[in-house]
Amino acid sequence: MTERKSNLGKILKGISTKKDSEKPSVVEVINRACEKGVTSTGAFSLLGIKRQLKLLLRLLDSDDFNRDKFFSEFNKLYSFVMAPDKRAKGVFHPSQLLDGCSRQMAYDLSGVAPTNLVSRPIGAALQRTFDVGTWYHVYIQMILYRTDLLEQAEVPVVNKDKYLNGKADGVFKEEVFGEKVVLEIKTMNNWNFSKAVFKPFKKHEFQASLYARELGAKKVLYLYINKDTSEIREFLMPINEEQLSLADKKMGNIIEHVKEGTLPAKICSDKFCDNALACPFASLCFKESICRPKKK
Repeated sequence: MTERKSNLGKILKGISTKKDSEKPSVVEVINRACEKGVTSTGAFSLLGIKRQLKLLLRLLDSDDFNRDKFFSEFNKLYSFVMAPDKRAKGVFHPSQLLDGCSRQMAYDLSGVAPTNLVSRPIGAALQRTFDVGTWYHVYIQMILYRTDLLEQAEVPVVNKDKYLNGKADGVFKEEVFGEKVVLEIKTMNNWNFSKAVFKPFKKHEFQASLYARELGAKKVLYLYINKDTSEIREFLMPINEEQLSLADKKMGNIIEHVKEGTLPAKICSDKFCDNALACPFASLCFKESICRPKKK
């Protein structure tokens, strides 16, 4: 028995102390790939989807069908289909409006060219967290489509007068609830999931209420997904008028600054805080006074 344990220990030790120069760590390969954006396909492109479909058809028609090759290319098609639209500039994005810097949004709305090249790398684990969130959205949308509940997914929300641009996760068929209801999907860890027992978080109501109002809906169904356990919780809620007032006030204030040629106050105390390091206008911002004088 002792000898068997000794042999097993040698095997395990051999695996754990393998020569890195001989065999790469699979985890290291995955991490490097995630850090380099292997799961990203850029912006949504109909041309890219058409090209990939033609390639798949050629593979299907081949006399020597290669299942592995087809599977690989099919995964690429899936990535093309799920790629986000090219992010609009000079607009408010509801997903960032609540916590976003008013001065940065004022620069963006004014058409000011970025002064800083922001390229803060995202770690492999964080990138996978983002990807899992995206895949959960697709998974839920697929189920809702197949169960004939969903009218539309990834619904554009655009209001040119308010400089508003975004996408709702979906809109249910009116017969499901007897009225138009917007879908909002959120994934979270077990800690946050445990705190959302009776109602959704205010920050989620802020975003979804904007979508619902612009789409002519009075209610939102929030689906909260626990990424640790896959448990799902739902809240059917009316749009939050209080959060809408906050959104309107913030957007109105920024638009007024842009029209007057002034700037909202800084939120960063120095150039080295996290917000400043991630800001494309940081250099310009710290050259400006707290608020430009009004144009005469």
